[in-house]
Amino acid sequence: MTKRPSKYLFIIVILFVAISAAGSDWADWRGPARDGISAEKGLPSKWSLTGENLAWKAPYGGRSAPIVMNNRVFIQNTAGKGETEQERVMCFDADTGKLLWEY
Repeated sequence: MTKRPSKYLFIIVILFVAISAAGSDWADWRGPARDGISAEKGLPSKWSLTGENLAWKAPYGGRSAPIVMNNRVFIQNTAGKGETEQERVMCFDADTGKLLWEY
């Protein structure tokens, strides 16, 4: 069964990018303290998919929470269909959203 990219992953990526831009890595599920709370100050209180406080978005779904480390956003998802479907990891520049590599 092929899964469609979730719009919620876009939301998560943008939140993690905002946190990364503020200077903190988010390498664990729910953040550095694993409590879902960011110690960063001045983060946007609202945003929209149409552009308000949106740094970038990418048309990829995910199979787990993305992580942010060293100004990179990492996601895990699938590539291919049917017999050629495989797991992959993708790495994006946190500032620009540019795909840096996938494996």
